[in-house]
Parts: sequence; C-alpha cells; structure tokens
Amino acid sequence: MTIENVSFYRIVTEELGLVEKKLQEAVGQAPESIRKPFSHAVKSSGKKLRPALSILSSRITSERPDSAILVGTGVEMLHLATLIHDDVVDEADTRRGEATVSNIWGPEIAVLVGDYLFASAATYVCETGDLRVIRRFVAKTIMELATGELTERMDLYNSSQTRDQYFLRVYNKTASLFVAAAECGALLSQASGDQINCIKEYGINIGMAFQIIDDILDFEAYSIDIGKPVGNDLSQGVLTLPSILALERSSPNNPIVKLCETRNKDKYLDDALKCIIDLKVIPDAYDIAKDHLDKAKNSLYLINESPVKSALLDLTDYIMERDK
Repeated sequence: MTIENVSFYRIVTEELGLVEKKLQEAVGQAPESIRKPFSHAVKSSGKKLRPALSILSSRITSERPDSAILVGTGVEMLHLATLIHDDVVDEADTRRGEATVSNIWGPEIAVLVGDYLFASAATYVCETGDLRVIRRFVAKTIMELATGELTERMDLYNSSQTRDQYFLRVYNKTASLFVAAAECGALLSQASGDQINCIKEYGINIGMAFQIIDDILDFEAYSIDIGKPVGNDLSQGVLTLPSILALERSSPNNPIVKLCETRNKDKYLDDALKCIIDLKVIPDAYDIAKDHLDKAKNSLYLINESPVKSALLDLTDYIMERDK
C-alpha cells in the first residue's frame, strides 16, 4: 500500500502543502550560515505522517483551525531534528537514499542544525498561543525524545534488556512524537477530555506499531550487494524486538549474546541474524505490532463517524502494510 492511496493522506494534501510552505519559509528566514544544511534536511524529509496526524486530530470535532498548520510544522521540524541527531550518533552516511547532513557538513554542524530545528519547532508551536499545546509539546515531548535516545545509547550491546525496557524506549524515542502530534491537534479542536484521551491512546499505539515494524523491516530488508539481511541495528549493538524475542527463546550461549559480549560483528553478526530468522520470531513481532494497531482502532470509539475517523483507521492499515 502506498501512502498516496490511503484516505488519511488524500484529505490532508492541501494542509500538508501549507506545512511544506511553512518549512520553506523557515529555510528562507534562517541565518545564511545554516540555510543550506537546513534546506537539505527539509528536502529529504519523508511522508509527513506526524503533521498529517496533527491536522486530522484537529478536525475531529470541527473544521481544522489555522493553528493546526503551526503545530504540524513544529511537529515535522522536531522530527527532522531527531533524525539529524540520530544520523550523527549512528555515523550514518545516507538517509532515504540521500547523503545525511552530517555526511556533507560534518557532525558538529549537523548537531547545531538539529539544535536550531528543535528551537524552531518550539517557536512555531508557541505561536498557537495555546498554553496546553505549548506545555505538551515544548516541555514533555522534547524531554521524552531525549530520554529515548539516551536510553538507546546506554543500552547498546546490553543482551539482558527486557521487552518492557524496549517498549519504554520505543515509547520515548518514537511514539511520544506521534502522541504529541495527535494530542496537540485534538487540543486545538476543542475536543472533550475523553476524546483527547482516546486520541492520545491512538497516538501511543500507532507510534509503538510504527517503530516495531520499522525494527522488523531492518531484518527483512536484504542487501542487494550481499543478498542477505542487513541487520543494521544489531550490527551497531541496538537490540530491537526481534532480537529480544530471540534471546527469550534461545540458550544463554547464543550468537546474539556473543555479539554483545565481544562487539565483534565480523565474527558473530551473520550467525546472530540466522538465529533470529531460524527461531521464527518475526511473525510474533508482527503480531505484537498488530495488537497495538487493533488497540489504536478500538481507541477511536468516542470519535464520531466522519471522513476524519475513516482516515485515522486507514492510517493504521497503512502502518501495518508498509514495506519501507
């Protein structure tokens, strides 16, 4: 399923165009020293799922308020900032087939560009003038994102981490921004407290599922050059759900543990990937993602039937069926 074929994207196409316009305006207004890397980051941005979610949530009770475009822009800027910082930490050369900011301009410049985007994101959200939205976005979300990234770094090569530790990390690093996007939009819509809680629950579960499937795809993706799973996360010591499920099912002497103990990916990575595939944990990981998406659908019970609700339901199907 391509993103262009699902209703959640079609009914916010105009608004996402306005978000893109805001992003380009921000590039033009940035200091000249930061303009080129900022423009590069915006140009290589993805499908804008998170601003789409903000805009949809802002329409659950009425027409979309103009301030939803500000929140959508802030959400996308914050997302871009986290990707730039991730690429610095991961020493990534490319993202979505394009050279990363850190690859072109160096890690020091990339960190500063990411910091500028963090601050710019907060500025756009503050322009809404809604203290509830500002508090949710500026204080809580940025703190959760930083906590998730720090936890991932601290747990590198930690083969004793549990599912619950992984789920908490995923919430902070990924799902928290989906929650912020959904909740801020719902706050702008003047939804009831119960409806806002429903939308928050929806954001949590689609965010969790999104990252779980992303982690699964890292094992299902094959390198064209070598014809076998890439396993980028595991090669860098990041244990995601498939690895943790495999650790639960195998002996303490398995190759995943050896990889973590020795950090010798040349010797143990292939065997660790084979262990994960042979133990058939990938279908179970998909089941966990599907359970989150079922919860996301069920959480919309207080949202009135409308094209917006249909779009939110379609978004869950897209997340389950995406292949990249």
